[in-house]
Amino acid sequence: ETGTWVWDWTADDRITYILWSVEAGSGFRMEPWQIKSDGSEARRLLPDWSGKPFLAARWTPDLRYLIFVSGRTIGGGDIYALPAGTTGPVPLTTGENCSLLEISPDGQQLYATCATLRSEPFVFRPEVGEWAPYEFAPGTSPQQIAWSPDGEWVTWVRFPEGTLWCSRTDGTQKLRLTEPSEFGVVMPRWSPDGERITFIRSTPEGLPLHGFVVSRDGQGLRQVTEDDFMHDATAWSPDGRVVYSSFVQSPGDAREWRTDEAGKLALRVVDLDTGEWEELPGTEGYAGVISSPDGRLLLAHEWEGRPGNYLPTQVHLFTWETGEWSDLDIAGGMLLWSADGRSLYS
Repeated sequence: ETGTWVWDWTADDRITYILWSVEAGSGFRMEPWQIKSDGSEARRLLPDWSGKPFLAARWTPDLRYLIFVSGRTIGGGDIYALPAGTTGPVPLTTGENCSLLEISPDGQQLYATCATLRSEPFVFRPEVGEWAPYEFAPGTSPQQIAWSPDGEWVTWVRFPEGTLWCSRTDGTQKLRLTEPSEFGVVMPRWSPDGERITFIRSTPEGLPLHGFVVSRDGQGLRQVTEDDFMHDATAWSPDGRVVYSSFVQSPGDAREWRTDEAGKLALRVVDLDTGEWEELPGTEGYAGVISSPDGRLLLAHEWEGRPGNYLPTQVHLFTWETGEWSDLDIAGGMLLWSADGRSLYS
């Protein structure tokens, strides 16, 4: 799937536009181009650019510089200046989250819309029935927080860079477990023994999203899944295998799924030692998988819609000891387990 976004039309009748594409294996890419209004002299402005998103672009009135915004995601980024006739942009900001920009008519001032994004965790205090800030990792902007089964450790994803971190619950012994990637870490989940963490993220090449595992001390980071499936959630089995809800993406759109028998959404169990996997019987159409803290129970729900924009419906509970599923009479949604594994909440 491809398309164009026009960003600027200069006084000398040249159009600056973004050519964007979504492709399996390469993810979401944007390339800046320029062309004359009669369709001639089309050229790519930054041939060696990495394909990061371009969020805005404007030429200065004297046409000496192309000012543009680019970031790790389409949510915002830094401002760059590209001298005309060159391919090496100069960064004007570092670590900002800008999305729109304009240049004054005299070319002396630059106006930009920027925002500071952060995530603040809160904890519910049952004894008083209120929420309160939870400052276990000041300044780290944590999200997707997950406690270890023994309640002594916590892992989280730092927002907005998408890196995975681990620390004691009081914030001590803080350690970064992953480097930044095009698609940040999602769905971190502890193993029942509290020694390893599995999560979802892209490879350096982009989509599809794969499963990874890393030890609590940051050692042994490796990709677990080596297939054509798009994985969107992760859990653990009692014997140390990893459970994924996954589907096969369509050749024409990396964010769509195939609907034939080979591409159906289902739960798949992967052996970390051999890399071999098997489909968990009776789980066609299941997603949002999450295991109980001790790994004995598995929660999943059926969906309607598409991954990334699906509506959960029936919730199911799987018992590894019996190998049987049962239906839960509760509303669908992003459900989580309590620390003792006896309750569910959303």
